Parts: sequence; structure tokens; C-alpha cells
Amino acid sequence: MIEFLILIFTYLPSFIVHFLLLLSIGVFAATYFIPLLPNKLIIKNLSIALFVFSVYLEGGLAVTKQYEARMREWQEKIEVAEKKSKDTNIKVKYVYVDRVKKVKDVQVVVQEKIKDAAVNIDSQCKITKSSVEILNEAAKNETEKGVK
Repeated sequence: MIEFLILIFTYLPSFIVHFLLLLSIGVFAATYFIPLLPNKLIIKNLSIALFVFSVYLEGGLAVTKQYEARMREWQEKIEVAEKKSKDTNIKVKYVYVDRVKKVKDVQVVVQEKIKDAAVNIDSQCKITKSSVEILNEAAKNETEKGVK
């Protein structure tokens, strides 16, 4: 039923609804003031029916205006949320790029240490304690060292 009202109020200007309400009241009042009106009962009943219908349309018009106001309010909230989202995405991207750069810097340092430690491995494939420490450092999670 709401869809029907929205369809009516999309194409029907609100002043027509107000005019129908006033017309029904005017015709109903005219049936009392014009004494020799033919088919007075039919006109009175039609004016009552028109009054009920126009009151119904007035209520629908009010509901439609409320929905439109609520829709505008939510659209404004969505626009604010989208703006905040863009700002947050920019911050997250910056932090992510900065973190990737720090991790790559640490990787380069560890790779250089591994190249230097490769000299310590002898022909019998024995690994010195310093080589094991360098390999363990390479396998660690870098957030433990403060890279965030």
C-alpha cells in the first residue's frame, strides 16, 4: 500500500490533495445551506466519501514526507561515513607501505649477514653458532622487534 501512495505522490502535486479535502468540506456544507438541491443525500454521501479519501491521501502525504526526510538524513550519514572511510583507507595504506618498507630493510640486513656467515661454513657442512643465530633472526616475526 505504501508503494501505491508513493506512486501517487510522485505524480500528484500536494496542492491537489489539499484542494480535494477543502472541496469535500465545501460540498458537504453546501448541502445544508442550499435547501432545494436535488439528490441531496447522494451529494452528501459522495462528499463524505471524498472527504474520507482525501484525509487518507493527506495521511499518505505526511508519511511520504517523513520517509523522504529520513532518507535525506541517512544519505547525509552515508556521505560522512564514506568520507571517513576514505581518510581511514589513506592512513591504513600509508601505515602498510611504511611497514613493508621497514620489513624489506630488515630483510636486506639479514640477507647481508647470511652472505657474510656463509664463509663460516666449512667443507664438512658444520654451521657455527653465529650462523644459526642469523638464520633464526631471519625467521623471526619482525613485529617482536618493534616494527609495526
